[in-house]
Amino acid sequence: MIVLKYTKTNKASLVSHVDLSRAIMRVFRRANVDVFYTKGFNPHPDMYFSPALSLGANSLCEYLYFNGNATKDQIQLLNQYAMQGVTFVDMWKVENVKLARDITWASYVVHMEGIGKMLSAIDKDFCIDKKDQQVAVWDKIKQFEAIDDNTASFVLACGNKNLRCDKVVQSLKKKFNVDCDYKIVKLDMFIDDVSVDDYLKTKCM
Repeated sequence: MIVLKYTKTNKASLVSHVDLSRAIMRVFRRANVDVFYTKGFNPHPDMYFSPALSLGANSLCEYLYFNGNATKDQIQLLNQYAMQGVTFVDMWKVENVKLARDITWASYVVHMEGIGKMLSAIDKDFCIDKKDQQVAVWDKIKQFEAIDDNTASFVLACGNKNLRCDKVVQSLKKKFNVDCDYKIVKLDMFIDDVSVDDYLKTKCM
């Protein structure tokens, strides 16, 4: 199995997960990356992605994994054909992995005017809006810290128990009755307390 790490920033952050997956398949064909197909009545590329990123958020640590053949020498070629904002940065050949299932946490940095002072509102009763109701999410927040008045870092649940960082930010905006732009950047993802990169290194064939 091949795992590719890529970034998704700037204009690419506004591309949906479905559209991105289609674009990546076109890039693979142009770069002659060999992706195997599943067997059965409706064959499809045997390719999977790490948990989907919220639309509009930037990320330095997205992953896709597939059964097929590729080499690190092809990364430069992949980047030659990739859309603006998507950059492939590393590749591993590993034993079978299921990142979408195993990833548990993600770290983010948020830039927004005044957010450093808003973190005082995050406690055991902190809620986000979800389907017209308030949902408590304290158990999905591992860590949060003010870097300065306008910058904060978060470690939030990811994967099967995902907590979207934009939902946290929107709840803070609502609580403090502010209307301003913000920028979210996902910095890293983890399987328990181990970064995905370090986890993949232990799985290399």
